[in-house]
Amino acid sequence: MSRAFKNPVNGHVETTGSLGPIAVLLLGPIYLLFRGLWAHAMVWLVIAIGLGVATGPGALLAVIILSIIYAFAINGILANNYLRNGWLEVKAPFNGSAAETVSVAPTPAENDPSEIAWTIAMDEYESGKKSTGLWAKCFARAGGDEQKAKAAYLEARARELSAGSTPL
Repeated sequence: MSRAFKNPVNGHVETTGSLGPIAVLLLGPIYLLFRGLWAHAMVWLVIAIGLGVATGPGALLAVIILSIIYAFAINGILANNYLRNGWLEVKAPFNGSAAETVSVAPTPAENDPSEIAWTIAMDEYESGKKSTGLWAKCFARAGGDEQKAKAAYLEARARELSAGSTPL
């Protein structure tokens, strides 16, 4: 079953599916490195080398078993990686196979000016480019509660941007 994940910053969509397990079986840690799973590639190599040293002539069998284990787990590993990095799970745009990439047109919500204002406000906040005066006002009104201040700041900043204020 394919699962699709969308990068909220640029709208890029990647899917997981049936080619991932095949690629892991054939390429092992090379595929993991290609997909940006550096820690998993290192774990794979350490386990494979360790099993190879421990089993001597059975090293090839150890590598095959390890590849099979990763083949069963790769789609879940990729999905968790995308979600951990802030990607959003979306309906798969097609029933393609694993590790395919596709660019999709923005959804109507992404073309909504208020949605764009909220996105800019969040990007500014996360990059540390806050309007100092507006942040101080929201923080004071929130009684020093950081989460409430953030919510109030984002709402106020999105309203400013929708009204024509320029991004910071």
